[in-house]
Amino acid sequence: MNKIKLFLVVLIVSATTFSCKKDDDGAVEPPRDYAVQYATDIAALETYLQTHYVTVDADFNTTFTDTPATTGQPTIWDMPNLTFKSVALHDITYKVYYLKFREGTGDSPTKFDQVLASYKGTLLNGTQFDYSPFPQGFLSLQSVIRGWTEIFPLFKAGNLIDESENNPNPPAFENFGAGVMFLPSGLGYYNSVVSNIPSYSPLVFSFKFYSVKYVDDDKDGVLTKDEVNPSPAPGEDPIEDYDSDGDGTPNYLDIDDDNDGVLTVVEIKINGELPASYDAILDCNGTTTGLKKHLDPSCH
Repeated sequence: MNKIKLFLVVLIVSATTFSCKKDDDGAVEPPRDYAVQYATDIAALETYLQTHYVTVDADFNTTFTDTPATTGQPTIWDMPNLTFKSVALHDITYKVYYLKFREGTGDSPTKFDQVLASYKGTLLNGTQFDYSPFPQGFLSLQSVIRGWTEIFPLFKAGNLIDESENNPNPPAFENFGAGVMFLPSGLGYYNSVVSNIPSYSPLVFSFKFYSVKYVDDDKDGVLTKDEVNPSPAPGEDPIEDYDSDGDGTPNYLDIDDDNDGVLTVVEIKINGELPASYDAILDCNGTTTGLKKHLDPSCH
């Protein structure tokens, strides 16, 4: 079982594991303060970026190497495609550095969707703790570590080259997104010990993003990515905080989005069939230009 799939198991068992971990005085060892640990992590990550360089082959496989002061080799810190995303969590703002070697040409996931990706995970000391060159299935961005949830939506999937059922080789993709994310421990496993990943470890993930599978969390016929507020208020998540009928349940989990007593999956059907896309859902006048039926409580 790889480390990403172990994440949910870790969440379940970590409370038991660490509530039983005691120091020499018999006291329970509490998790470290997030802000204090982040200060340590970001210093270590930025030192790593300033003292290492990366080589990337034609298929976007990566090799990280220490940069001796005498070589003049440009560091990751100096690469023009190094950028970062700010993530507000644990009452602090994380800076998440990432390299974008190629954005990809397909579709992007939301943080609720599933991704097919190969990846390699290493610690800052170079120890490889996970490697999945040929992914066996899709991973839910709702179930993996938070760093993945934040970074994958910044990339796009590729396209499958050979869809033949008789092809004995692993599926091949082209034009896929490829990059590296550098995660502070608060967006990884934090105080949990997972296999050979020590607690409070910053993580480096190289990845290739092959395909996305969009989900419908509430099974109402509308994909979660389409249950989005067109005009979110500042600070609101356009999906997670979108509750169009004000009933306390966000649309992506609400089976009756306008609270009119008629299920969304019933309202959106056209001649008994679900529409081919969100844009094809009709309004009460039978067109696609007005308020869609499942969002209009006056229309059944």
